[in-house]
Amino acid sequence: MSDRIQALADGALAGDRRSLARALTLVESERGVDRDAARELIARLEAASSPATRIGITGPPGAGKSTLIEQLGLRFVDGGKRVCVLAVDPTSSRTGGSILGDKTRMSELTRKAGVFIRPSPTGDGSGALSGRTRQALQVLGSGPFDYLLLETAGSGQADTEVAGLVDVLVLVLAPGGGDELQGMKRGIRELADLIVVNKADGETRQLAQSTASDYARSIPAAGRGAVVSCSALEGTGLDELARRIGELADSAPDREKAGQARERDASGAIGRLNHVALATTNVEEAAAFYRDVLGAEVSEPRPMPEHGVTTVFVRLPNSALELLEPLGEDSPVSGFLKRATAGGMHHICCEVDDILAARDRVREQGVRILGDGEPSIGAHGLPVLFLHPKDCFGVLIELEERASVGSES
Repeated sequence: MSDRIQALADGALAGDRRSLARALTLVESERGVDRDAARELIARLEAASSPATRIGITGPPGAGKSTLIEQLGLRFVDGGKRVCVLAVDPTSSRTGGSILGDKTRMSELTRKAGVFIRPSPTGDGSGALSGRTRQALQVLGSGPFDYLLLETAGSGQADTEVAGLVDVLVLVLAPGGGDELQGMKRGIRELADLIVVNKADGETRQLAQSTASDYARSIPAAGRGAVVSCSALEGTGLDELARRIGELADSAPDREKAGQARERDASGAIGRLNHVALATTNVEEAAAFYRDVLGAEVSEPRPMPEHGVTTVFVRLPNSALELLEPLGEDSPVSGFLKRATAGGMHHICCEVDDILAARDRVREQGVRILGDGEPSIGAHGLPVLFLHPKDCFGVLIELEERASVGSES
């Protein structure tokens, strides 16, 4: 396998389209047999490459993200930059299908020499990114590209995960403020490096400019410099926008280095609630309850043999529920359901910035770690630890290391 993986890594590093496509298929695979190969591939790519600058383009559906990305990409290419695009497309929670039409909508950029565009489904339909977006970024970012543009699926205010995956974050909005402006006062709007009000053309030109002014007044720390209006359709304002994004992208390493000490908390203290895991004997019936009775958005059931469970995610505005059904008697959930036959809360998952610092912190307070005490890779591809419920007032607590730019998982 090592020779095959090395050949795949060499091709991806050289920008070979077939190798990039095969590498992305491997890291996006949900098959357990592919996971070790994917980790080996990513390790080899990271050891041999200089990562591309990652530019995230996010925003609600209908804001014109794909059209804007194509126009920006054309300007970057004309400026001598090598560009690739990862376009995440929402997966239906009912049918499991994705349209994956972004590549078609970027037909002019696709024809440019050296440009690589990859559509990618969200998979479980539970947000603006897929469960394997991080790994896909690592593959594409290792190629001979200067800029890697990540287009998220139509996102909401709670979809802030993208900020931890990119060097520059651009929030694209359609004209019109009102209730949307109120909803954007916190969350992803605070994380964006630039806010772009698109569709400043035709009858909505004046509305777009007015919306941009409203947003600029609502963020006094950044002011008008962080909010611009443009028209991806007519091309107005795009040269200046491309220049602004390029300046942010080229200065990203220096800004990241300056901000790491401020933003990365190595104290081991817990951060936000990632999800609450609920054990059930029938995950499809439980999912139907949350979807049909409570009106929540749920993912399709996803077997995870390496973890002994089938999972469904229930998307909430500020967190998620993870429904767990055991796969066989050896599943870690089977013992729980023997005691709680009707199901119930299995564990809670909280994020930490530094998993080893968190481990040392709780150990110093006499809290036991399940297993050998070393972090393992959890269902989300990130390092996790479980705290003994007897030391946590009867609650099984999972600590998951928060995603950060450039982390292996």
